[in-house]
Amino acid sequence: MIPGVLLSQQNTINGYAEDSHTGERLIGVPLYDSVARFGCNTNEYGYFSIKTRFNKVNLICSYLVYEVRSLSFNLSRATTLVIKLEPKTHIRKEVVVEDNKTTLRSTP
Repeated sequence: MIPGVLLSQQNTINGYAEDSHTGERLIGVPLYDSVARFGCNTNEYGYFSIKTRFNKVNLICSYLVYEVRSLSFNLSRATTLVIKLEPKTHIRKEVVVEDNKTTLRSTP
């Protein structure tokens, strides 16, 4: 048992992960509850569902070009969330990819 965290009846945390700028639902976003040590990914509709018996939740979302989002809250009943992920704004140096193709000829 984790100190300071009580076990309760099983509750569900469900909802959607969305881009905070466009509202687009995001596919395959990993979500992890560090208290219950359990996670899942959003489905093809951006939907997720996590069941837990703990009354404290620390939900971490980390996805590709988005800032890491962490949500901590107490849970006493089933909860629905819409998690808005903020796109990273780091500007990277321009990357140029060049291909120096050589002509290949086959000989009969």
